[in-house]
Amino acid sequence: MLHEIFNNVPNLENEFRTNSKQKYPATEIAYIMRFLNGEKDLKGEFSDENLYLIKSLMDNQIYTQMKTINYQITDWSEQDFKTVYESLKNYFGGKWWTNHRNETIFIQKSKQAIESILGLPYTSTSMCPMLALDCNVNIFDSENKDYHFSHVALNTEKHVVLVLWDNEENEKYIVL
Repeated sequence: MLHEIFNNVPNLENEFRTNSKQKYPATEIAYIMRFLNGEKDLKGEFSDENLYLIKSLMDNQIYTQMKTINYQITDWSEQDFKTVYESLKNYFGGKWWTNHRNETIFIQKSKQAIESILGLPYTSTSMCPMLALDCNVNIFDSENKDYHFSHVALNTEKHVVLVLWDNEENEKYIVL
């Protein structure tokens, strides 16, 4: 994701990584986005240099994509959980997937089957409420094996968003 945000200009990406107060660039970006959406208590969790860098790039198309994740909610409702589990069941269930051990595995179309393979621990204390999809195993995107499913969140319209990462933490989104 960083190379897309910084328009494939390596020195901007390197500057962001160097200035980052967070271990992971994705966390730094999430804090900045949440700050820009009104969570002023996050000031100090990211560098001022990176805040100005992101603000200067906000017209970039990737900003619109990043903004689709709802960083403003702090917890999911019971209905949100039902929506997410149903979407995961429909997306992952009844299909063959490749994992990080290069094994092909079949995921049955049930919440229990998906939970037993992916883990799905819930957190609402991270950048936004989410379920981790890579707790037990990395499942690779069938279209691009460089990306694995990292977590699932909700966007501002309450659509389910799958977030995929590569080894450099570049992100890709699939809105269900």
